[in-house]
Amino acid sequence: MSNRFDGYSVVAGRFCGLIALICVALVSSTASAQFINGQQIQQIGGVLIDAQGVVANTNSKLSAQLRKDILKQLNEAQGKMADKVSLRAVSLKGLYAEVEKAVANKKQIPDSALYLAGLQRIQYVFVVPDSNDILLVGPAEGWKVDQRGNVVGKTTGLPVLRLEDLIVAMRSSDNARQGHGISVSINPTEEGNKKLAAFFKRFQRSGQKFNTKAATAVEQVMGPQDVTLTGVDTNSRFAQVLVAADYQMKRLSMGFEKSPVKNMPSFLALCQKSDTNARSMTPRFWMECNYKPVKHSADKLGFEIEGSVKALTETEVVEKSGKRVGTGRKNKLAKKWADSMTKNFDALKKVEPVFAELQNIMDMSVVAALIQREGLLKKAGLKLDYFASDEKLKVPQMYVPKTVPTQCSFCSLSRSTLVTASGGVQVDSWAVIENLKKDQSVGDARTKILAAAGDQWWWNVN
Repeated sequence: MSNRFDGYSVVAGRFCGLIALICVALVSSTASAQFINGQQIQQIGGVLIDAQGVVANTNSKLSAQLRKDILKQLNEAQGKMADKVSLRAVSLKGLYAEVEKAVANKKQIPDSALYLAGLQRIQYVFVVPDSNDILLVGPAEGWKVDQRGNVVGKTTGLPVLRLEDLIVAMRSSDNARQGHGISVSINPTEEGNKKLAAFFKRFQRSGQKFNTKAATAVEQVMGPQDVTLTGVDTNSRFAQVLVAADYQMKRLSMGFEKSPVKNMPSFLALCQKSDTNARSMTPRFWMECNYKPVKHSADKLGFEIEGSVKALTETEVVEKSGKRVGTGRKNKLAKKWADSMTKNFDALKKVEPVFAELQNIMDMSVVAALIQREGLLKKAGLKLDYFASDEKLKVPQMYVPKTVPTQCSFCSLSRSTLVTASGGVQVDSWAVIENLKKDQSVGDARTKILAAAGDQWWWNVN
């Protein structure tokens, strides 16, 4: 029986510039209402998605009534689970028992399990063979719904980890090891690139200044752009986090979204300030894991994960066919913007929830790869059959993002320039766990955390 959880482009004409940005069309499935406790929308970080797949501005707030309805469905953390702590341990064995019990009794999985007892990062992974368990340990606190519909920590405002994302990460671990791992890219089509280049040539010859009418024409010329997802179930929330994070990165890089972080101007602003003389710029921006070596105890029963997210760039060329090909070279302004995002990522994720969501799924992907590579389930003597496949337990099924429309705006530059930007997100979790380092402090931390254990499936360490 099966059970359910109920290219961005910049175009500059003479003395003017234009940005074309992809708008992501994402939707939520009401068929998975049990898992999300009846919510009729999905909130992916700071990107609001309605039942028709319309993506609202990331600054949009929920209506008072809609937020009230969501709050009715949400059970907040009680007792010590509501406390803000630097370390909370979550037993995978206990978490699994909560899920198994809910499925057996045909009831909703409790919010305490759906939100992993309020975990907001995974710092440690500990194997406990004596109790056939694996612990996930990290900072945690009680949760709330913010004004934009995100389920976040009560004091930090950072998103809490989701059970559905952890399950998808575990089910995607084999895929993550192969090829290019888990990734998303949002790019103009080859036909769109060809039409854009031809349009730009005609516009240059016309001697006109760019205006709103021309921007609308570019939107039509470029047409829809493609979303490509690899290594992960394309109709999962996990996949939508990848797409939403890429979408928001491009909004920031191309100036469609004002940067909430001081000293992090958009890529377009950098182009304006530099008064670029380039006839064409085709940078690609993408985000990757940015983790330190994974520390482990001498017996390899304890692991410490520490990392963040970095932005990278390279220059692409658009061939006559319209195909974009990487050159390995970096545009200095594009690199400056990517370096700025990497430097400011920790500050950025505090005000743009989608980036914290991205870091969360990266953490879970690294943990899933670590469990598989090191054989931690076997070491623990733990079976997680419900988490292994959707034959017994289905996660929410979202609509698959396939194409997004081009959106344009323009600003002043000193000469005619064509700029197109593509990009994405790359989650190479297996590369992270290739870099291991023995450290006695991990074993000491394991001893401390096990000593604090109580009779629940989660506990606060301090």
